[in-house]
Amino acid sequence: MGKIVDFLFVYEVKNREVENICLVANQLRKEGYTVEFVNTWYTINHYYKKYKARVIIGFAGFNSNVVNFVLKHCICAEKYVDMQWEQLLGDVDISDITKFQGKARNVVHISWGKDNYNRLTNYYGLDKEKCLLCGHLTMDFYRPQLRGYYLSREELLKQYHIPENKKIILYISSGNSLINQPEKQLQNIRDIMKCTDGQLNELICQLIKTEQTIEDWIVKFLKAHKEYCLVYRPHEGDRIYKKFRQLEKQMDSLYIIGGRSIKQWILCSDICFTTLSTAISEVFFAGKQCGILRPFPIPQFADLELFHGAQTITTYSGFEKAARKGLDQFPIREEKIRSYYYVSEKQACYQRISKHLIRILKDSNFNMPSGYNLNANYWRRLQWILSTTHIYKRYIMRCLNSDSSRKNVIKIKGKYDKDYLKFIKEEQRANYMTKQQLYAMMDHIDHTICKNRDLLPG
Repeated sequence: MGKIVDFLFVYEVKNREVENICLVANQLRKEGYTVEFVNTWYTINHYYKKYKARVIIGFAGFNSNVVNFVLKHCICAEKYVDMQWEQLLGDVDISDITKFQGKARNVVHISWGKDNYNRLTNYYGLDKEKCLLCGHLTMDFYRPQLRGYYLSREELLKQYHIPENKKIILYISSGNSLINQPEKQLQNIRDIMKCTDGQLNELICQLIKTEQTIEDWIVKFLKAHKEYCLVYRPHEGDRIYKKFRQLEKQMDSLYIIGGRSIKQWILCSDICFTTLSTAISEVFFAGKQCGILRPFPIPQFADLELFHGAQTITTYSGFEKAARKGLDQFPIREEKIRSYYYVSEKQACYQRISKHLIRILKDSNFNMPSGYNLNANYWRRLQWILSTTHIYKRYIMRCLNSDSSRKNVIKIKGKYDKDYLKFIKEEQRANYMTKQQLYAMMDHIDHTICKNRDLLPG
C-alpha cells in the first residue's frame, strides 16, 4: 500500500527552502522522475498522504533524532539525502562533537562550500562518498540567466505602492523571534544553543536593545532624507513592535513587508543592511552592498563564524553615511564568503544536485541500512490505518480534521500547551504550501529557464 515516488522533499521553512527545492524538483521532473512534497509543520495536526520514497530529501540530518523525524513523513524510504539548510554556524555548533553521529553517518549530505565539506569529512570523519560539494541553490537565482524569474524593480515597487523615484534601502531583520516565545520553545532553543538561562536572557536583552535602536535610526534617517524609502524585511517569526507598526502608518517612506522572496527584494534595492542574517552572503553574490548594524555587541555564543572579523556599523552617523554614500568595501572578506559557498561558472548548482540525486537513486550503495524505516510515528501510522477502513473512513477523518479533535489529539500526546499550539498554527500559516502552489512555482521556474536556455551554463 502507498504510492511509490522517486523523490520526496520534506521541507520545514518556506522562505528558506521552497524556491530552492522547486528548482531541483523541476529539473528532476523534466528528466522523467516523480516528485512530491511534505511540510513538517502541516503534518503535526493534519492528515496527509504518505508515500513510499525511493529517495527522501530532508531539510536536515545531523543526528539520529532528526533523521527519524524526517523519515516519519513517509511509509518507507530507500535512501536519505540531507540538504542541510543551516550550514553557517556559530562557535557552539562548530565544536559540537555529538553531531553527525548515529544514523546521520549513513545518509548523504549536501555541502554549500569547502568549509562545510572539510568539517564533515575531517572533523566528523564522514564518508567522502556521502558528502557532496555542490554549492548553495539560493545562489542560482542570482545568476543573470535566472533573474527573469522575479519581478522587475518597476513591477515590484508598483505592487507595493512604493515611489519609483526614491532610493530603496533594504533592512534584512536577523530575527527577534526569541522575544515573547512560549517557554517550551525557549527550552528547545536553550538545548540547541547549549546556553544557560542567564545567557539566553542576555541574548534576548541585546536583541531587544539592538532592534529598538536600529528602528530609531531608521525613523531618524527617513525624516531627515525624504529621497529615500526603507523596506523592513521581517525574519520568520519576528515580533514587530506596535510602536514601529504605528510609525509605518504615519510615515510614507517606511514599509514593513514580509511578502515576496528575500532574493526579490535584494535584487531591487539600492543598498542593504542587517545585523546577523546569513542573507548577507546573498547580497554579496547579487553584487550589492550590505552594512552590518550592531549598536550593541552580539554575545559570542550566539554569533556566527561568518561575521567574525567583519566591519560593523555601531553609530547612527555611520549608518547615515553608509546609506547615503555607500560602503568603501564589503564588510566580510570575499575569500571568506567563497569558502562557505562554492560557485561554478560552468554549471548551475541545481543541475549539479539533480545529477547527484539521479545517481543516488540508481546506486544501491547509497541505500540506508536495514531497520532505518522502522521509526515512523506510531500515532500517524494508526491514523492512516484507521482512515483507510471503508466503513469508518468518513467519520474518522471528520473527527481527526475538526478543531476540537485536533486539540484532543495534542492533549492526549502530551506535547503541547495552549500557547505552543498557537505558535504551531502560526508556523503552519507561514510555511505550508499546497501542491497546486508548489507545482505552479515549478512551472514558473521552468518557463524562465526555457526562455533563457541559450544563456544557461552546463
